[in-house]
Amino acid sequence: MSNAPIFPNLYSIEAEQMLLGILLKNNLSYDDINDFLLHIHFYQPAHQLLFVEIIKLINVGKVADHITLEMYASKNMSDMGGVNYLVKMRDIAGNMINIKDYGYIIYDLYLRRELVAIGQTLSHNAAKGDHSHNAQKCIETLEASIFKLTATQQPDVVTFHQILTGTMEIIKQAKENVHEVGVTTGFCDLDQWLGGLHKSDLLIVAGRPGMGKTALATNIIFNAAKSFKDDAVALFFSLEMSSEQLAMRILSQESGISSDQMRRGTIAGSDFLQLIDVSKKLTSIPLLIDDTPALNVSLLRSRVRKIARKHKLTIVAIDYLQLLKPSYESRFENRVQEISDITQALKAIAKEFDVPVIALSQLSRAVEQRPDKRPLLADLRESGTIEQDADIVMFVYREEYYKHREQPAEGTKEYAVWQEAMDDVFGKTELIVAKHRNGPVGTVKLFFDSTLTKFENFKEVTMVR
Repeated sequence: MSNAPIFPNLYSIEAEQMLLGILLKNNLSYDDINDFLLHIHFYQPAHQLLFVEIIKLINVGKVADHITLEMYASKNMSDMGGVNYLVKMRDIAGNMINIKDYGYIIYDLYLRRELVAIGQTLSHNAAKGDHSHNAQKCIETLEASIFKLTATQQPDVVTFHQILTGTMEIIKQAKENVHEVGVTTGFCDLDQWLGGLHKSDLLIVAGRPGMGKTALATNIIFNAAKSFKDDAVALFFSLEMSSEQLAMRILSQESGISSDQMRRGTIAGSDFLQLIDVSKKLTSIPLLIDDTPALNVSLLRSRVRKIARKHKLTIVAIDYLQLLKPSYESRFENRVQEISDITQALKAIAKEFDVPVIALSQLSRAVEQRPDKRPLLADLRESGTIEQDADIVMFVYREEYYKHREQPAEGTKEYAVWQEAMDDVFGKTELIVAKHRNGPVGTVKLFFDSTLTKFENFKEVTMVR
């Protein structure tokens, strides 16, 4: 949509100046507007660009004021007064602190301008009366425009207790129809190898689809949360799965009841009573889940900061890295640069809040082309930047997954050999520590229960035929 002046009362230069002035005086006030205000919401183009420059500095941990922005203002805002304009805005702000009020004014006026523009476009197209702009097409265009306009604001995170309540209702409806070195992973061999998950570390857990990356991250973040005391919390950003799906997985893992049965409503009465009992026990788990899709790293960082102010934030997990968006996509020429911005931001978050950050990552298809399908660092998508910024890189590899796809016809000699091989790899998982900045690399064994999508400490189990 265009920001061209339609009516004089659809923008407020004064409100924009006041907000920018408050922001220049107190960079932390950005947290109060980051979840709804974007640069495009400003009417004045120079204010749009200045807002972007201020946020760039804030996102890399630098001070944004008239001094650090002097060169930018002198070069790009000379017709408005250059650095003197920044000082003027700062002085106008005075001791004002209610930045959110001005943010809402700017955002509301933006919406009004966009609504007028949508209305004008709709009126123009509807009046044409030609085949390319029939009434149904006009309605579809209007709906798409309104939906896009209302998608700016993002929902807040919700507690695991709240999610469990809704998840148990879904299941009910379906039935009726370590050591203290670092944060524990819940896996003794992995804790011993890594010494737990350490503060300020960025850990990348990567694997091909079907390996169980999300299940592993869910297990780790839940196991960690179970071990917490006092006000400590774990924070999970699920960009792929809904919070209800994650809750159902955790219920399955803790109760031993298949999540597939929960979805289908085929669980027995006694199992449902067991689920109710388990869900009650889990309500106290200090786990926060944010399942907002298509987050950018700037908004993610702001949400982490808000949680850290209220609680003792102890671990953060993101599922998964490639679904995150950079702060400002237009800055980058290719996806490698975007990923570089994202991984650097995640490492900065780990350091700023002094917590381990786990980010899941996809692997390239190159793995599938080799006889030995164990992943290598080079298999990471946009691998250079991910490998460089991560403190630890771990690959999830289950030979059972690949062996299952080689099944020959039953009754043949090859089938008997294949069945024996399947028995040998049943449930076995290799967690390959391919990079460890402060420790050894190698392989840790885990056991994977595919029925419950749950990883456990390694144990030898014979395949049940």
